[in-house]
Amino acid sequence: MDPAADSPRADDAPSHRSGDAPSRAPADPPADPPADPPVGARLRVGSVPYLVARPLDAGLDAEPGLELVREVPARLVEGLRAGRLDVALVSSVELFRRPGYRYLDGLGVCGRGEVSSVRVFLRRPLAEVRTVALDPASRTAATLVQVVLSPGFAGSAGS
Repeated sequence: MDPAADSPRADDAPSHRSGDAPSRAPADPPADPPADPPVGARLRVGSVPYLVARPLDAGLDAEPGLELVREVPARLVEGLRAGRLDVALVSSVELFRRPGYRYLDGLGVCGRGEVSSVRVFLRRPLAEVRTVALDPASRTAATLVQVVLSPGFAGSAGS
């Protein structure tokens, strides 16, 4: 598999027990933590522009003291890393990629049953696939495709 250069590698996946802090080194060098915002500054909040986020971010755009930014997931991650966002609705995968992140326990976007947010389309049988083009808007989708296509995953070409 030859994923896009911006996409995460399958071996970047975390391996830890529940409750443990992530122990792997980040895929990218850590950025300097952003300086504390000046007093009176607005909290910069990032969310995805998809309907699935509305129960979590509805009304935030009218909240005094907040600046709501809606971007695709990969752009939200870039904003967090660069210090342009203070908090964002991003995949839990990002928690394991950079030291210093914190998360809200017990809060998430979940689905019961098939969600269909990640699809793989093939032009030939899976066993013959040598390269995969990945959508750069979602690093999590790219990671999930790499996991599903990895040797040893139940139902993959490598098993």
